[in-house]
Amino acid sequence: MSDNIDYSALKWIKKELDITLKDAGVALEKYVEENIEDELDVVAKGFHQVYGTLQIVEIYGASLLLEEMELVIAGLKS
Repeated sequence: MSDNIDYSALKWIKKELDITLKDAGVALEKYVEENIEDELDVVAKGFHQVYGTLQIVEIYGASLLLEEMELVIAGLKS
């Protein structure tokens, strides 16, 4: 059984993933600094988008991390 992962698809989408994660990070900072609850929705949406994209390109380890991050945001929202 081979554990080789093909990262070629990730190269195509990396720039957009970086932008999405940066936007989510900015929203999270805004939530922490200014306690604006709506910013958690922005974070959750960004994390979910990256999670789905990583699932599609079969980068499962990173997608598991994003899944856990989504759960943390859901916990903060409740």
